[in-house]
Amino acid sequence: MLSEKTPFIIFGICLFMAASFLFLFKNGSFEGNKKIPEEACIYFAKKIERSINQSDPTLLNDALDYHSFLKKVANNLGPYNKIQLVNLSVQVKENIRFGDMVMGYLKSSDGYFNFTKLYYQNRVPHIIFRIYSQMEGLNYFDCEIDRINGNLNITDVFIYYAGELWSTSYFRHMKLLAEYNKGDLENIHPENEFHNSLIKIAYIKDLLLLDQPELAEQIYLTIPRLFQNDKFFQGTALKIAFRLSDSAYVMAIDQYISSDLNNEPFNLFFNLLRSLATKDNSKVRQSITALNELTGQDSLMQLFIGQTFQNEHLYEKAIKNFENTIDRYPDLFETYWYKMVSLIQTKQYQKAVDFLDTIIINFEARKIDFEDLLAEYPSFINSEEFLRWRNMVNI
Repeated sequence: MLSEKTPFIIFGICLFMAASFLFLFKNGSFEGNKKIPEEACIYFAKKIERSINQSDPTLLNDALDYHSFLKKVANNLGPYNKIQLVNLSVQVKENIRFGDMVMGYLKSSDGYFNFTKLYYQNRVPHIIFRIYSQMEGLNYFDCEIDRINGNLNITDVFIYYAGELWSTSYFRHMKLLAEYNKGDLENIHPENEFHNSLIKIAYIKDLLLLDQPELAEQIYLTIPRLFQNDKFFQGTALKIAFRLSDSAYVMAIDQYISSDLNNEPFNLFFNLLRSLATKDNSKVRQSITALNELTGQDSLMQLFIGQTFQNEHLYEKAIKNFENTIDRYPDLFETYWYKMVSLIQTKQYQKAVDFLDTIIINFEARKIDFEDLLAEYPSFINSEEFLRWRNMVNI
């Protein structure tokens, strides 16, 4: 039977596997031939956005229709595993909560979850959410929705970081789990290589939260090469590389997207991440324009545009973008720091020290917290303005 270390729990730890399931029954349909009204879809999306940003995962936990999702997965499994998956569905639902996983993503560092676009594909509505935090980075969820038993529900999700649907990822992992467990999904053998690799992924996630990417990389390299070639595992390799260095991150991105070059959303998304890492400013702006067309206009992109201006020494433009981002997203420390750097680079030292006070108040920081960050700006920390400020602040 399932234990505390089942792969289902581990899937829940990893963001793009955060899906849960109930029973494999025939469920409600897409309102016959009627198009679900835009107003209803937007209201549904805004309710989810509001609940998550109020730290309440309940609505998103309940929004995924487990009937529809499980049906997609089970229909691709063999008859025996299909029955097993249905038998396990109640326990899986208890262990995996999409809303809880999104909250975990945001709580690792301050971040935001926002509705960005509604569109229809073959009369089926899709709502897109963007999620961002300094620790976990950027991701998008393209949610297919339907009205089931009178309520709007999410039936599947295309995850940009994964480049595929949840149901596709989950099916592939159920298939691998069964293959390495003599066809059995219910009684996991302790020597199951795939299961043990998933346990390592959970450990790696903990190491990254502790800022130990070198040890995380060592653990990752003990995972069998067959699994390392899977998108799920490659996504973890990307997170490790991101914390190691920009060059390692760029190499990992190139490897990650090389097997799926015709996947437009996936490639547009990673074109942005790659160009940010390489500081290719024109490509950053091109990527933002293309991504906004796909995912909807997103005010958070001003943060990245501000970085391009900063890279080009257009500091006043950068400051304006960072201030706009702070007004809209006041809990992102990195935006404050980018503005701080631009003030220093333009020798606006009095404004810089005044802004340090703002950062200290907003983030409950101390002067000593900035010593390492400011060390690379000797002209500033030796300025009259800074020294006077330093003497006035209780450190």
